[in-house]
Amino acid sequence: MSSRAVATVTKMMESLPEPVQDQVVEHLRDHIAYMQDEMKWE
Repeated sequence: MSSRAVATVTKMMESLPEPVQDQVVEHLRDHIAYMQDEMKWE
């Protein structure tokens, strides 16, 4: 991921309350795990 993309995600996350940040992290983990699994099959 480019540093620009990381900076964008960081700014978006920082604008959220901490409990919501935790929820977003859980969703990202699930989504990334799904995407990694999909890439294995391609």
